[in-house]
Amino acid sequence: MNIMVNTKISKKTFIIITVFAVIIGLFLLYFSTECFIKVFVLKSWNCTEAIVVSSGVGFFGEDFTTYRYVNYKYLVNGVEYNNIDKLNWKFTDNNLNENDKITVYYNINNPKESGVYHISYSVIIFAILCLIFPPLFLKERLKYNK
Repeated sequence: MNIMVNTKISKKTFIIITVFAVIIGLFLLYFSTECFIKVFVLKSWNCTEAIVVSSGVGFFGEDFTTYRYVNYKYLVNGVEYNNIDKLNWKFTDNNLNENDKITVYYNINNPKESGVYHISYSVIIFAILCLIFPPLFLKERLKYNK
């Protein structure tokens, strides 16, 4: 039995897929910029070792967006500080347990201000691929259909 399947995608469908991929790419770039800005700020701060007090999933921000978070404590000049940081990329698949040691960065002018350095370039690469390749394929598809 020979079954033939029509794999030809219409021009309209291809345009919709391309627009959707570009929107996903822009969405990923937009939301990853917050992480990049934070990383550049953290790189100028001092680092120290912190102890994880707790970690899990919680709500942050005015829109109550769900994020993984880590609650940690750290010492600077003999003074103990406690902070909570949302985790965007690096720790999302890793479980942080109570008393685990992590590196945190703190503001030397205000040691209460601290953050966890975490970034993943794979999200940025995927976003760029969503912005570049679908329009290229669409261009070729439109040229092919003429």
